[in-house]
Amino acid sequence: REELLKEVENYDDQAKIELMKDLPLWLNHEEAEYFLADLARLHGAEYPWEGEFSELWQDVCIGIFFPQIAKEAREPLELLARRVAEGGIRQIGDDFGKLQLPQKTIEYFLDFLPKGQYLIIDLSKGPNATQYPWSTSEEGPNFDDDACRTTELWLRRIPAGTFTMGSPATELGRDADETQHKVILTQDYFLGVFPCTQSQYELVMGDNPSKFKGDNHPVENVSYSDLRGISKGAQWPAKAEVDPNSFFGRLQTRTGLCFDLPTEAQWEYACRAGTFTALNSGKDLTIVDYCPNMAEVGRYSGNRGDGAHASVGNFLPNKWGLYDCHGNVWEWCLDWYGRDYPKETVTDPTGASLGKGRMLRGGNWLGEAKDCRSADRDNYNPSQSKNVIGFRIACLPSFQRKP
Repeated sequence: REELLKEVENYDDQAKIELMKDLPLWLNHEEAEYFLADLARLHGAEYPWEGEFSELWQDVCIGIFFPQIAKEAREPLELLARRVAEGGIRQIGDDFGKLQLPQKTIEYFLDFLPKGQYLIIDLSKGPNATQYPWSTSEEGPNFDDDACRTTELWLRRIPAGTFTMGSPATELGRDADETQHKVILTQDYFLGVFPCTQSQYELVMGDNPSKFKGDNHPVENVSYSDLRGISKGAQWPAKAEVDPNSFFGRLQTRTGLCFDLPTEAQWEYACRAGTFTALNSGKDLTIVDYCPNMAEVGRYSGNRGDGAHASVGNFLPNKWGLYDCHGNVWEWCLDWYGRDYPKETVTDPTGASLGKGRMLRGGNWLGEAKDCRSADRDNYNPSQSKNVIGFRIACLPSFQRKP
């Protein structure tokens, strides 16, 4: 250990030296694996793999832990180190199955959510691209440049938190399936600043199924099955995976990030952005059908005239900078529709275990004001599509979530 410490000192990196000094003199098998995974996390993103980090990695594996960690255990850890060094993302095809660590520990090392307040995906290479580059920003999109609605996907970080889901008995336009209950969301996630637009969808899938065309209008006529697939993607909440050739399958493969629909709870939490009122502007309805308060925040039957949906981003955003949560198009959520909400507090809910319809939230351009409230719920056959139904993209912290 002392010889290795001296060798590490030659790398002239104080952080590495301190890390090595803090090592116990004797480590058991599990503690050694913890250390190697920590080493990958702490230094893999900071130093190039080909160079001093690779040398340090080999020194640690062979010089200290060789008697305790067999080659088959080191290989998946080295793969983890390489992935972190290459940008910190897990990719489809990575095999860490040989790691003999508790499941929570494996998820701790492998779960990844980009840093920053905004996540930006560059779709400009189109449907034949093998990779979509992504970046982060502390600043929101420039609305003078239509790229944020067409060739780029912009998502906003939604902080973990607790909120009251559903509506009070006194809310105008309320339905019986909106029983208020407390929900705890334990992890941050990203959610689209806008509903997915027709241009963005076409750049991933190569076609535009919408009835009412417009590059920066929300895509519609997309089914739940189009987005997640009809095999693995149909099994939520029993399984979280999506089919490889579905919209989200392609987006996951080309970014290495976990893109999917939000759960119903994630959708309402993000829509409300801390509000308790019928609309996320902080206002309630004054009438159930044609309400001026609704006209401020979205396209609905009262302000559509002879048209259909509006281009995204034309109404007031909520406090977290999300647009078009009210009206324009219904938005698919992951969950099966369950009429009865739980009465007790729930943590990271995944919806009903079975059902006939998948959840829709947010209302649409044909709906009345009451149908566009934060708490309003609807559902539709997951294999069918309609010109009032679109979706909003979420990025979640774990590549393969365990519901």
